[in-house]
Amino acid sequence: MKKLVYAMLALVMALGAVVTSSQTAEARGRGGLVAGAIVGGVLAGALLAGSSRRAYASGPVCHYGPRQCEWAGRHCFYNRFGDYVCRGGDYRCWRPRICD
Repeated sequence: MKKLVYAMLALVMALGAVVTSSQTAEARGRGGLVAGAIVGGVLAGALLAGSSRRAYASGPVCHYGPRQCEWAGRHCFYNRFGDYVCRGGDYRCWRPRICD
């Protein structure tokens, strides 16, 4: 969602720059003014939507911690010679979720 909002903001700013820079020599038309108002309204709406989402977010903020790997589902035992032997299972890696 965050990447989408940034991409939309970049697109709106680029569109606003193109619209306002074209036909600047025409003094009678109000196309640049209307386009600028539309771009400004969309940009303000996007910024307000992003800030209101953060303002109403309650509860802890979570992020992913460092990667951890270990064996899971192994069967371990002592054989008849006294050696500790482990068999089977899977070596799994994950990033634990840490909430502040």
